[in-house]
Amino acid sequence: MNYKNGLFLTIGLITLTIGVIILLLRNKFIFEYKSPFKINIVQTWFLPDELKEISGIYHLGDQEIACIQDEDGIIYIYNLASEKVTDKIKFGEKGDYEGIAINKEIAYILKSNGEITVIENFRNENFKIKSHQIFNNKKLDFEGLFLVNDRQLLMGIKEHKKEENPESILVYSLDINTMELDKEPLINISMDDKVFAEIPNSHPSRYFYLSEIAQHPITEEYYILEGRTPKLLILNPDKSTKTLIYLDSTLFPQPEGLTFDGEGRVFISNEEDKNEPQNIQLIEIKENKQKK
Repeated sequence: MNYKNGLFLTIGLITLTIGVIILLLRNKFIFEYKSPFKINIVQTWFLPDELKEISGIYHLGDQEIACIQDEDGIIYIYNLASEKVTDKIKFGEKGDYEGIAINKEIAYILKSNGEITVIENFRNENFKIKSHQIFNNKKLDFEGLFLVNDRQLLMGIKEHKKEENPESILVYSLDINTMELDKEPLINISMDDKVFAEIPNSHPSRYFYLSEIAQHPITEEYYILEGRTPKLLILNPDKSTKTLIYLDSTLFPQPEGLTFDGEGRVFISNEEDKNEPQNIQLIEIKENKQKK
């Protein structure tokens, strides 16, 4: 009988201890984030092995998406209808390629070191290449490239390598004609912005490591993607924050690319993960109606 009492007492103390630990660590590791919007996956295209490290996409129209991957200097043309890579354009050696934008027959490729490669007539055998080192700061890591119009590109900064965590989300505007960067960022969202208010300061997912930037062709809202702890931040046209959406990491294991078609439909690409092969997903964003 005494043995049973001692056993029950031990179990009770262990249970109490676990409860106290959970309570103490709740703000650091456990929280419930409620977004007014949710993501639905409409269709998924699984990509070949050569795109395991897919890092950027751009919708060309006519069911074609131009893709790049981290390691090789190749533009892959993927056809959504045939579900195949229909063309490959080799433009450079191995490198760390993180973004792609296309203006008619000119392709722009972003490297993580802030270098942009311009490829004229990129789908022609006689294409011309010129590279521009936009940033010379080796402490910065770049991801995300978007063509606003014939004169302007947006470049996103993933992180400052000397900082433990990003203090803000920074996107710069680049003049295509002069290849000169504006001195001040076009978008500067502090981690203290109201959109992050519900996330505890100590929670690992609070910080935002930008992986892509794009602007909706109809609403003109800015979509900023994060791949480390998958999230989608949407800004109003005036660049104020609208909403933050946590992405299901089992469905979006490492989202690195985002693009729109002419109708404003959203496509997200994911690198390979142990549970999910590399893919492109057509998504829709719906209002998250809470049950009463």
